[in-house]
Amino acid sequence: MAWLQPGDRPHLATRAFDVSQTLNIERKRAIARAAAELCSDGESIIINAGTTTFQMVDPLRHRRLQILTNSFAIAEALIATAIGLFAAIPAVVAYNRFAGDLNRLATRFDSFMEEFSNILQRQS
Repeated sequence: MAWLQPGDRPHLATRAFDVSQTLNIERKRAIARAAAELCSDGESIIINAGTTTFQMVDPLRHRRLQILTNSFAIAEALIATAIGLFAAIPAVVAYNRFAGDLNRLATRFDSFMEEFSNILQRQS
């Protein structure tokens, strides 16, 4: 196990969206088609971010739906269509909130790391 050293900045890592999107693509498309069939024109639906839910874009592209999403990828894919604006605005709001929360968390983490480092230095 690697320990953090003073000044180190840990980070979260995950597979890139473009890579994840290609994994099990046929299964994801089948799930997305089945989910899209459950939607009726005139409905409002929420689509969470994800590579499987992203596959719902094509089956829903020309439907009359109000789509709320927290996914930039989904909003961007829908933006060129008539339903795109309904998806884009909530995605931007969600992103801005997420980015603000992330910045506040990073600031708290930096403060914690600095304080923890000071404690360790005092004990050595």
